[in-house]
Amino acid sequence: TCNITDFEALTDITGGASNNVNTTGMSQVFMYYPTEIVYTQDGNLNFTYDGNSTTLEVKDTTTCAKFTGYFEYFYDNTTRQITAVECTTSMTVTFTPALTYDFGFGMPILLWGTSNANYDKKYGLKNSSPALNAGLVGTSNGGNCSNYIVKTHTWGTGSSQADCDSKFPKANSTYNSGNCETTYLYPATEIMDDNIGNDNGLCESNETCLHNPNIGAYAGHSTLSTYTGCSIPSPLTNITLKKYDSNGY
Repeated sequence: TCNITDFEALTDITGGASNNVNTTGMSQVFMYYPTEIVYTQDGNLNFTYDGNSTTLEVKDTTTCAKFTGYFEYFYDNTTRQITAVECTTSMTVTFTPALTYDFGFGMPILLWGTSNANYDKKYGLKNSSPALNAGLVGTSNGGNCSNYIVKTHTWGTGSSQADCDSKFPKANSTYNSGNCETTYLYPATEIMDDNIGNDNGLCESNETCLHNPNIGAYAGHSTLSTYTGCSIPSPLTNITLKKYDSNGY
C-alpha cells in the first residue's frame, strides 16, 4: 500500500536544496502541476528589489527565461498569467491579475509552464495511477469497507449531560464518566449545511456524510450521488454516504 510518507516523497514540492519540484512523482498523480520553484530577487544588482503589484524581479537571465505561461506566489494560491518578460537588463516579469499586496524580495514562486493553461484544474488527480490506486480509502466494488471504524471524540469534560449540552451545544455529545463524547464514523466526514445533521463535521448516526476514496482532501468533483459500497458498523445507524461521480481529470 501507499502510506503517507511514500505519497509525500512522490509529490515533494519543497524541492530541497535544488528548489526543484519532483516532476516525475507529480506526473504520476496529477494532471497539472508546477514545474519548478524559483525566488524573487534583486536580479539587476542595483541593490533594490524592483517588483511591485504587477511586476516581479528574479536573479538572472536563466531564471527569467523560465517564466512562460503561468506562475503562482507560494503563499498566495492564485495562478497569474505572464504578460511580458525583460530578461536582458531588468530581469522583470509582468503579470495579471495584480497583487493586492506586494510580497517583495525572497518569495518562492511556483512555475507552471506553457503546458498548464488549464491552471483552474491545478493538482487535478489523474483518473488512474498506481500511486492513487494503492491508497484508496474504501472499496469501490461494494461490500464492507474494512477501514471504516467507529471512533469516539472527546470534546472536553463535563459534570452531567446537561453540562455537556451547555458547554458543547453543537456537539451532540453524550456524558460519559466526566467527559462529553461523540461517537462517529471514520474516515467519513459530515456534509455541512445540508439541514440534516448538527454541522460539527463528524459523521454521526442519522446524518449524510461524504465518502472520500482518495488520499488527502480531494474527494472528487461533479455531482454527489448516494454510495452503497460501505457497510456502516454498529452502533451507528441510518448514515447516508455520498460520493462524487467524477474522480480526477
